[in-house]
Amino acid sequence: MDFALQHGFRLDHLEVHPLRGEIVRSDGPVHIQPKAMEVLVCLAEKPLQTVPRVDLLEVVWGISGQHDHHAEDNLTRCVSELRHALGDNPSDPHYIKTLPRVGYRLVEVPHLIDSSVDFAIGYDPYLEDDSPSDMVFDRPEVAGKSTALKQAHGPVTKPVWSIDRLLGEMQRRRVFRVAIGFPVIAWGFLEVADLLMEKIVALPDMTQTLVMQMLFVFLVLGYSLALYLAWVTQLTPEGVRVEPGARIPAIFRRGRLGWVAGGILLLVVVSMAIAIRFLGGDRANHVVCPSTIGVMPFANLNFASGDDYLGRQLSEEITGLLAAAGDLKVASRAAAFSLDTTDLSRREIGESLGACHLLEGSVRRAGDNLRVTAQLTNAGSGHTTWSATLDRQLSDLFVIHVEITRAVVRQLGVELYEGFDWVIARRSTGSAEAYDYYLQGRNVLAEAGDESQVQRADQLFERSLEFDFKYPRAWAGRCEANIEMYASSRSAHWQEAAEFYCREALVLDPSLADVRVMLARLLSMARLQDEALTEQTDTGVTGSNNPGL
Repeated sequence: MDFALQHGFRLDHLEVHPLRGEIVRSDGPVHIQPKAMEVLVCLAEKPLQTVPRVDLLEVVWGISGQHDHHAEDNLTRCVSELRHALGDNPSDPHYIKTLPRVGYRLVEVPHLIDSSVDFAIGYDPYLEDDSPSDMVFDRPEVAGKSTALKQAHGPVTKPVWSIDRLLGEMQRRRVFRVAIGFPVIAWGFLEVADLLMEKIVALPDMTQTLVMQMLFVFLVLGYSLALYLAWVTQLTPEGVRVEPGARIPAIFRRGRLGWVAGGILLLVVVSMAIAIRFLGGDRANHVVCPSTIGVMPFANLNFASGDDYLGRQLSEEITGLLAAAGDLKVASRAAAFSLDTTDLSRREIGESLGACHLLEGSVRRAGDNLRVTAQLTNAGSGHTTWSATLDRQLSDLFVIHVEITRAVVRQLGVELYEGFDWVIARRSTGSAEAYDYYLQGRNVLAEAGDESQVQRADQLFERSLEFDFKYPRAWAGRCEANIEMYASSRSAHWQEAAEFYCREALVLDPSLADVRVMLARLLSMARLQDEALTEQTDTGVTGSNNPGL
C-alpha cells in the first residue's frame, strides 16, 4: 500500500483515515471493514484509472491467476460497503465507478491531509531518480484532466518521510508484534532445546555447545528475516500476500520453491560458520594445550554407604601418582574437589584449574569385586581422548591406581621419571586390608569437622597398621591426625603421640617430605623452634612433584 495515503487523504469534502479504519463525513465518522479500506486505498493509488478486479483480488486477498468466487463476492460486498460509507450512488457515481466485468475506477482525485508538500498520486517511490511517475497523466482516458491535475498539485516531489508516518506504517504492518514476540518465542525455544539436550538426550558438552550455537545464530538471522517479512508481507485469512510495491528478492518470487531454497541456503551458511569456528577452536586447543591435568572425584556407584570413600580416595591416590610420574602439572586435590558440586562445564572447570585435561570416572564395588571406569577429556573441546573400564578384585585397588596413571601419562605423551617404580614401591603395601583401612582413614580425616572424627580417622590408621606394621603411610596418617588433635586441645599427650608417629614414619621412609613438614609444624606449635628449624632444613625439596601422603 502507498505509504503516504495510509495517513489520511481527502476525497472532496470527505476525510479517509486508513489506519483508523474510518471515513469522516459531515454527520460524523463511519467505520468500515479493513478489507474494504484496503480496496479504497488501492483505488486511491491510481485515481482516474481503471483498476481491474484481478489486480484488486491479488493485492487485497493475495489471489493471483485463479478464479475464487468467494473472494470475488467479498470484493463486490467491499465496494458496496464503500459506496454506502461514501454516500455514493452506483447509477450516478461521484467517487467509485464500476466497469462491468472489468474493474473499478476512483473518479475523485485524493489529496493528502498531513503532507507539508504537494503530492501527485501516481508517484513511484522506488524510482532511483527524482522524476515523478507519469503513469497517471499519460493515460489517454485522463488526458483531458492532466493539465488540471498538474496545476492543482504543482511541482511533483517525493513524499516526506516522518517518524509518525514510519511508526504508523510499522504498526499497520505488525512489525512491532514481530519485533517483541520473536525474541520471547526464541528464548523459550532455546531453553527447551537446552533442557532436552542436557537432561533427556544427554549429549556431550561440546556437542551440546555446538548445537546451541547453531540454533542461536540461526535464530538471530531468522529475526532479521522475520522483521523484513513483516514489513513486506501480510498474513491474511486468505493466506500470505505481499505489500504492493515491496521489493522482494527474485528467488522468493518463485513460490514455495524459492522459499525452500532460501531456507536451505540460510542453513548451509549458518552450519559452515559454526563448523569453521568449531574446527578452528578445536585445532587450536590441541596445538597450544600444555601437559596439565586435573583429577576430579570419581563418582561412587555403590549401594552401601560405607563404600563412599572409594571414589574420592581413588582420585586422590591417582593425583599423587601423576604428580610423581613425570613432567606433568597436576591441579591440587583441594581445588579439583571443590568444583565437584558446581554446575560448571568442563571448559569452565579446566579454566578454573588451569588444566587442559580432566580425568574423571566412576567406581562400583560388589563384595570383593571392583569395576572402575575412567576417561580422559580435553577440557577445551570436550572430546574424550581415552577411556577404560577395569574389572579387578578389591585387593588390586592399588594396581588400578597405577594402571590408570600409566595410561594417562602415555596418552598425554609425557615421559615417566626413572624413579617412578621406586615411588610405587614405597607407596604400596603387601596387605590389601591395610591399604583399604588407610584409604578410609584418609577420607574421614579429609572431611573431619570435629575432634571425634579426627579420632575416628586415627583409629582407622591404627587398624591399617594391624595388617602391616611397617606401612609408612599409615604411620604418617596417625602423625597428621594426632597433630590436629594437639592443635585443638594443646594436650601434651597428643604432642608426644604425634611426634612418635611422625618419627616412626620417617624411620620407615626418610623421603616422606610432607611428614617432615608436619613434624616441623608440631614442634613450632610446641615452641621448640630450634628443633622445628632442623626439621625444615632436613625436609629438602617440598615442591611440585612430591607425591605426599
